[in-house]
Amino acid sequence: MLTSPADIQLDRSELLTFNISFGLQWNVAVDSNRVLNVTTACQFFSVSLEGLFELWSGANKVVKMRHGLYCARVKAADESNGGNDNNGETKMKDYFIINGFYGQLRNSFVSTGGSCRYLVVQWNEDELSYKDFAENVVGHRDPELASPFSIRGMIHSQWQALGILKEPDELSDCLYVSKSAFAALVDRHVWSEGFMLTSDPFYHTIVSMGISPRFIQKLIGAANNRKPGFAGFDLGELFGDDDHKNTKNTIETVAYLQKYEKYDKPE
Repeated sequence: MLTSPADIQLDRSELLTFNISFGLQWNVAVDSNRVLNVTTACQFFSVSLEGLFELWSGANKVVKMRHGLYCARVKAADESNGGNDNNGETKMKDYFIINGFYGQLRNSFVSTGGSCRYLVVQWNEDELSYKDFAENVVGHRDPELASPFSIRGMIHSQWQALGILKEPDELSDCLYVSKSAFAALVDRHVWSEGFMLTSDPFYHTIVSMGISPRFIQKLIGAANNRKPGFAGFDLGELFGDDDHKNTKNTIETVAYLQKYEKYDKPE
């Protein structure tokens, strides 16, 4: 919500995605103050978070730049040179909003009366892969497309009887599921008030592998801040939709590449 567009680091493929999708170079859009985060977009358009969400929902194009980074193109009056063209009509200019849905989505959890509750689940991954868990047990991200036997599918078919205020859709998709064991650790760190890292079961799993607690803290901080390029990787993509065993192997590889002390004893 607060990250300045100038501080968002995009790799070559992400810059190309923006350029092809919108017909404009990223640095040109940023330098001309046409790329807006949630805070600056609310100020620029004089809207609340709810109003920004409506603006985002009505955008003529939304593009996924990478995991956790979405960009919507909206039009607004161009105030330069009087704001009118040669025919006296209002000139319009493209503006680009980053993650304009997030403020309203977050508000639904942290506003008065809202709450976050989570379950830590465990299963034998030899019998059920994470992919099968996400697709078949939890269900498609769009509840309307989810299997009727999945959790999202069952909630979608009974949403009124369950007392849900509006029909679940792809944004309000009944429940959120962490994309991997590491992502779950980061999610608990972010959303659970008073969360103690040392009480987390997956934290102890990777510490027992010989990974330094200092490195784990740094990895969580980088993932939480959506920093691309950590050890040369996008952490969101690196730890997305992955089984427990693969996640452990990935952490060990990144730790090695970062040349941290993997074998520090836990403090």
